[in-house]
This record gives sequence, structure tokens and C-alpha cells, in this order.
Amino acid sequence: MLLQSHRPDEATTLLSSIIDKGVSVHFLPLYIDKNIRNTDLINTVTRTLAQLPNSYHNNLSVKASDARVQFSAGDYKTTIQTTKALLANKKTTDTEPLYLLLAYSQDQLGNQKSAISTLEKGLSHFPQSTRLLTPLLEFLVHSGEIKKAVESYQNTTLTHSDHTQAGITFSNLLIATGHPKTALATLRALPENKYGLENQVVYLIATALSDMGEKAQAIKEMKAVSGVLNTHATSQIALWLYDEHRENEINSMVLSRTHREHIPEVITSICRLHEEKQHNNLSLALLNDALTVYPHSDALRYRKALLEDSMGNWQNTIADLKHLLDKKPQDAQYLNALGYTLLTRTKNIDEAMHYIEEAYQQDPEDPAIIDSLGWGLFLQGKLTSASFYLKKAWNTLQDAEIGAHYGEVLWQQKAHNQAAYIWEKALKESPQNSLLLETIKRLSPSLLDNTIKDNQ
Repeated sequence: MLLQSHRPDEATTLLSSIIDKGVSVHFLPLYIDKNIRNTDLINTVTRTLAQLPNSYHNNLSVKASDARVQFSAGDYKTTIQTTKALLANKKTTDTEPLYLLLAYSQDQLGNQKSAISTLEKGLSHFPQSTRLLTPLLEFLVHSGEIKKAVESYQNTTLTHSDHTQAGITFSNLLIATGHPKTALATLRALPENKYGLENQVVYLIATALSDMGEKAQAIKEMKAVSGVLNTHATSQIALWLYDEHRENEINSMVLSRTHREHIPEVITSICRLHEEKQHNNLSLALLNDALTVYPHSDALRYRKALLEDSMGNWQNTIADLKHLLDKKPQDAQYLNALGYTLLTRTKNIDEAMHYIEEAYQQDPEDPAIIDSLGWGLFLQGKLTSASFYLKKAWNTLQDAEIGAHYGEVLWQQKAHNQAAYIWEKALKESPQNSLLLETIKRLSPSLLDNTIKDNQ
């Protein structure tokens, strides 16, 4: 309690009294282990131990605590000295974590061979310790001793459940370090009873197969993954199908694998992938199919509305946004999107401004809404007011489209240098933005030529 409340002076006094009375303080190193990531608490423990007279540090539990705070402080040489002294003392108990401290300290000082030797020695005393096995395998793999790592894993006397978990961790490490074939062999050799870890095993098998170039088989294996990994598996299958030029299979796969409650988030993720791959048609088809299954998802319908607009189907955008506004008439995002679509796609400026102004009333700090308001005022010929709002939007968010609009208003006000400055800044962040490029080409094409020369 004293340590928890950061009272090191009182904690030192109490600790001294405990030791004087011959009461065990074996709890202290265990307490440090549980709280090793709590920097403030470890600082308090360090101050408490530092205030103990030297004679108290002969207590084995205090010395074990010293080793932990030394390691936490990055004093690896002293940690090595302390842990070796403790391990050499036959009265020392709970030595398993000391082997870890010693090995990690040796590794931090660049002596990985000694670290491996320490962990091997620890495993000889604790043959069922996954705490020692996991870093041993990691050190061996990173040292390029793959064969020895496999032998160390295979020679352990773990329980079946620990053997399975250790195999999964080991295989993950092998895949991450470019050894998928060895990982696959390890996974295939796991006990038949996977103790509820079947999905993790299959996921890794599929990943290893993919890394080996066997994408078709990887896809087949990954389709068997369910449970909590289902969503991750679905996204991975979609990526592999693109690699195999089988993107037309993605939508049906996604809809057949995705549980109803996860449809919005999964569909959004896959649509983003389609759009990144320049397959907006597949994204739109997936959204339409998903809305058939999940017609009340406002998030999906809103995404569909924006996508339709980008594909030139702005009439559908307007219909979808009006549908959304029927449900949520005060939603600032929907109001602004509808107003901006009408502003840019039709001649109904007055109707557009009605929606935009209503959106501004609901959320006067949103830079997208402020931008729409400023651009609408510009289209109405109100340059001074337009400049005021667009400057406010730009100062809030230096977005490419806001920069395009603000620069155009400045250009029309004959503030050519200022407009060019805004455009140049926007180009640095978004050199491929179509609206920004169109605006500059139309008003100041030489600016693009200068930018290209500067980049060269």
C-alpha cells in the first residue's frame, strides 16, 4: 500500500522492520514483476530499495528485487552480476525469472550466444517453461540457427496445450522472419487437439502457404477460418484474390463469410480496398448487395452516396442523401453532402445553400461545411464573404479541395501571389488531387510547370 501510494520513506522503514523480524519479503520481486510497466511505481520501488542500508541487500528477496530495478533502469551489467550471484546461491528460490533477466541483459549487451546458453540452462531446470522457451526460440531464429530452434522446440516436454500455443508463437516468428516452409512443417505437426486454437493454426498455415507462393491453396485454407479471426481472414482472402486476378470472386466471398452484425465494418473495409485498386464498380456492387441484406445501415448508404457521386451518378447520390435526411433531418454531415452535391452538380444554388446553411447552423466548426458555405457564396458572386469563410476553413484544415476553392477566390480577387502560395502548399500534401489540379490548370498552368521543375 505504501509503494502504491508513492511513499518510499515509509515503505523503507516498514521493509526494514519486516526483515528485522525475520518475516519473508518474497512478495516484493513478484510485486515488481506484476508492475514492471508502471514507471512511476517502479521509480518508487527503486527509491525505497536505494534507502535500505547495504546489509539488507544481502536478503535474497531484496537482491532479487534489486536485479529487477537494475534491469528496468537499463543497467544490464549490474543486472548480470546480481542475477549470477543469486543463481549461484543454493538458497535462492523462484529462479525461473532470474534466467530471463540474465538472458535479456546479455542480449541487450550484444552477447546473444551467452543469452541462448543461459536460456538453455534455465530450460534444463524448468523443462516445461514457455516463458524461457519463447525467448530462446526468438534468439535462435534471429541468430539464423533455424535448425537448432526447431530442435529446441521439438525437444521440450510441454503439456499438450502449452505445446500447441508454443508452436503457434514459434510459427508466427518463423513466418515473420521469412521461414514459411519451416513454419508450415511446425504447424502441420501440432497435436490433433488444438485446445480451441484451431482457427489460429489454420490462419498461420494459410499465411505460410501464401508466403511460399501457393496463393490458391492459401485462399482455400483461409476460407476455413472462423470465430474471432473471421474478419481478418476475410480481408486477407480479398487481398490474395486481387493478387491472383480473381477480384470478381471477392464480393460473394465477403457476403457469404460475414455475420450480419459485422457487415458495416467489413463492407467498408473491402470497399476501400476495391477503390484503392481502381475497381469502383466492384465497390458499388458490394454496397448495393450489402444494403439488400442490411438496408438500415446509414453508414453503408452514405458511403454509397459518396461513391456514386465520384462515379458521375450524382442523381443517385441525391436520392440516397435525401433518404438519409428523411431519417435524420438534422444531421450536419448529410445536410452538407447534399448541399455540396447540388452546388457542384446542378444549377440549384439556392436549394443547395439552404442545406449548407442548415448544416452550418448544426456544426459551425466543421471545415468541410465551412468550405461548402464559402464555395456557395463564391458561386453567388459574394467574393468577400466567400473569402472570409474559405480562409477560416483553410486555417482549420489545409485540405486540397479547400485549398483549390480558397485559391480560386483569391485569384478572382486579384490576389494572385497569395492564391499561388495556397495552391503550392496544397500540392505538396496532395499532388494528385483532381480538383486542385483542374483548378490550377485552368487558372495558372505555369504553376504546375514550376512545381514539376522544382521536384526534378
